[in-house]
Amino acid sequence: MRRGELHARGQRVERPNPRASLRSSEDPLATGPERGARVARDPFGGQGPHRDEDGAPESVLVCRRHGSLDEPLRAVDSTFARGEQLKFARGEQLKDVELAAWLGVSRTPVREALLRLGRSGLVVALPGRSTTVSTIDSQAVRDARDVVAAMHELAAREVAGKLESQDLDRMREANRRFADAVDAGGVSAALEADEELHRIPVAVLGNRAIEAVLEQFGPLVRRAERLRFDSDGHASVELHDKLIELLASADAEAAASVAYEIWHSLAAEERDAAAEG
Repeated sequence: MRRGELHARGQRVERPNPRASLRSSEDPLATGPERGARVARDPFGGQGPHRDEDGAPESVLVCRRHGSLDEPLRAVDSTFARGEQLKFARGEQLKDVELAAWLGVSRTPVREALLRLGRSGLVVALPGRSTTVSTIDSQAVRDARDVVAAMHELAAREVAGKLESQDLDRMREANRRFADAVDAGGVSAALEADEELHRIPVAVLGNRAIEAVLEQFGPLVRRAERLRFDSDGHASVELHDKLIELLASADAEAAASVAYEIWHSLAAEERDAAAEG
């Protein structure tokens, strides 16, 4: 007996497929016979997320969709927590059914992703009740920042002199885009370029432990960085240039020091992230 069908008194009776109600005929994320269907219902009530001045969706989150769902959990984690940029409204309730329908995946990877976000401090999960976007407190941000800064310091020390010319060129290009975005006041574009720049040496190093720590605590730091983003980005452009040249010249200790400074300088402004979140 196939899924969605019943046998009753020797007759085959069609049973509605509850997943089908979530899709129309044009969803690019669907797999198998559903491939090409559009999600008919999304967590924004069919209107799509509102957007801020530089084009980033507001409200619950920004999700850049993945073309492949071979590893759905990895895809959801990436959508929620990495360079694809999360932007939350504090106190917003996250419903796994709606998020799963909008992303085109099952509820299981969405639930797992929300659990990981809970460990990062980005959401508050009440078992059996609800999951809501957290209000970030300053101490949590400082704790996460210290750990993230230490991980980037270690990565820079270990990878100095090991980057290929194309890796360094990609970092320089990312920094150019970062500078252009800062000049234009484009917060999302600046943070995306910044994320790409710092991801390169970490990826080249290939230390899974460092990557796991950054995956857990990076999103909290990124959210706070978005809240306090301003013209200080120009100073970061110069520090990025310095870091790149030190990595190229294999000056491990100096590169590590600059990498730490870049991330630990997020504490220079003692704003209360909770008040702004």
